[in-house]
Amino acid sequence: MANTNQYDAGRNIQIDRQHRLSKLQEAQQITWVNLSAYSAIMVAELIIGFFAQITVLIADGLNNLTGVCGAAILIIGFKCQIKLEILAAHQ
Repeated sequence: MANTNQYDAGRNIQIDRQHRLSKLQEAQQITWVNLSAYSAIMVAELIIGFFAQITVLIADGLNNLTGVCGAAILIIGFKCQIKLEILAAHQ
């Protein structure tokens, strides 16, 4: 178990870990908003493009799929990093 009063060059390691963890959680929440927005725009463009037979909207909707995938990958990465930070804090 880690000593909660460990210091490195005058900085409290435990406080640094807590700050890093809170920043990761905040970034994950922002990425969820990004994922939601990209998904809504993508679905709207695909539906409108399909029913109105507007190829440009369909193409743009499919292009927004890259943003959806990118945000999903980021969320997975944040989840992995948060788990690693929590494990590191308990060692």
